[in-house]
Amino acid sequence: MCHLYSTFDIKRVVQRWYVLSVLTGRYSGSPESKFYTDLKSIREKGVLSTLKDIEDATLSDNFWEVAVVQNLAHSSTINPTYLVFLAAQVMNNDMSLLSANVTVRELINLGGDIHHIFPKEYLRSFGHEKNSYNQEGNYVYLDRPVNISIGKQAPNQYFQKAFNQCETKDVVCGSIVDLDKLKENLKQNCIPESVKDMDESNYEEFVQERRKLMAQKIKNYYYSL
Repeated sequence: MCHLYSTFDIKRVVQRWYVLSVLTGRYSGSPESKFYTDLKSIREKGVLSTLKDIEDATLSDNFWEVAVVQNLAHSSTINPTYLVFLAAQVMNNDMSLLSANVTVRELINLGGDIHHIFPKEYLRSFGHEKNSYNQEGNYVYLDRPVNISIGKQAPNQYFQKAFNQCETKDVVCGSIVDLDKLKENLKQNCIPESVKDMDESNYEEFVQERRKLMAQKIKNYYYSL
């Protein structure tokens, strides 16, 4: 059967199929049988119908709300699910945390470093081990001046400063001096506003909540493709 598709359809299918495969590990392990099954279905029903069938079979509410959240409970910065989160930030042209003019895309292109929302030295002082503070739910792109201004401070210290400077316009932490822009910046980076009141005792609560927000961002990104 011959199926004709527009350039838009082809681009959309390629993007979705790739991201779906990354998120689900569809072709990990021994991929030959999956390749054969998918190609057979494409020949018989067309690529759009095949993709729709795969989505219906794999992308359930449980997948987005449980599996993706669990897949973000790692320390690796090259975990496929975490990389899809970064792709979502790049596509949305999100600003890096507490920055008014430096995007996540720019920092990635420049080979910038991933830092910690709850600073690792701060968490170390409370006895946290490497596998505790090195979590994807605690990772964020920061430009160097912002990272320096944060230092080893608890979130309820440096985020309070960031909120206060929206009133005083006296820049001491980051470069955002508008409250609406600050709230949007937190949203772009999947950080709940309640972080401004958090310290070490709230850390586990924070990373769990942030992973849920990150998973929702990944879901929105996928369905925007």
